Amino acid sequence: MSTAKDKLPSRQRIVEAAVSRFKRQGYQATSIDDIQEDSGSLRGSLYFHFRSKEGLALAALDRCTGEVGAALDRGLADPGPSPLSKLFELFGGIGDQVVREGFQGGCLRGNFGQELAGSHPRLREHIAQLFEGLIGKVAAFIGLAQERGEVLPGL
Repeated sequence: MSTAKDKLPSRQRIVEAAVSRFKRQGYQATSIDDIQEDSGSLRGSLYFHFRSKEGLALAALDRCTGEVGAALDRGLADPGPSPLSKLFELFGGIGDQVVREGFQGGCLRGNFGQELAGSHPRLREHIAQLFEGLIGKVAAFIGLAQERGEVLPGL
């Protein structure tokens, strides 16, 4: 019997499996074999899409950050009467997800930042760029809230 996961394109299955495993075990403790098994992909398919474990980690980071970034973009496009409330709502949704996941895994960007900052310069730089992008979006919310008198100017 096939599952919804089986219907995903192989690259997406691999990235989803990597995100899940990296969140649970971290980068160092996760092997390509683990991800291959979890995704149900052949090794050739995995290496067709990703040249290395590091390349797969970059894609996993982009996938996680993309979800948060897209939610922030949607909120900025329609912040409603209170940008500050919208921002709190969005971060509340992230908190709800952590609860649904049983407090397992946390934030892949933060986890990788702690685990790999000293040993993987390419990942460290990528994580820094991702955080800068997210910080810019949060700053845009704060700017809107300042314009509407919800937040004092200069904060």
